[in-house]
Amino acid sequence: MCRYMTRGEKEACCINFGVMSEIIDKLPRFIPEKEKYHLSREEAVRRFTEHNQKGYIGTIWYGPYPYINNLCSCKSPECAGIRPRMDFGIMSIHKAEYVADIHDTLCRGCLQCVQRCPFKAIDGDRKTGRPRVNQEKCFGCGVCRHACDTRALFLVPRASRAAVAGRY
Repeated sequence: MCRYMTRGEKEACCINFGVMSEIIDKLPRFIPEKEKYHLSREEAVRRFTEHNQKGYIGTIWYGPYPYINNLCSCKSPECAGIRPRMDFGIMSIHKAEYVADIHDTLCRGCLQCVQRCPFKAIDGDRKTGRPRVNQEKCFGCGVCRHACDTRALFLVPRASRAAVAGRY
């Protein structure tokens, strides 16, 4: 819905649950246009993974009480959660429970991850020619992992890194 409302792009990237799935037909027109369909758990995981590989950032949305009402795969600046945080400092969305890290021995220094990171949390070290992850900027979305054909990038629990533990 976010990309449709800002760019006119129609692509089903959000998985809605419960009350949200009941009102979807009342929202401005976007895919699905006239029907809703159910996904199995396996299909939802597969589609969410495919979206992440395309560079879409996965977010979990919930209401005023702890109830997940949808999982979205979006891009910045269209995302209605990411953009307010990135552009205006509004805590509309929290960082994930993970941060990216690099296996130096597996990295060949192609720096594709620098280009792929939607939060500019990875930069290239000019002396070594290798990428560096700024875990304070990292949202833990995992998009960078898909740019690395050596699997040098991986996610670790945010709580395991003292500098960013508890900082969402």
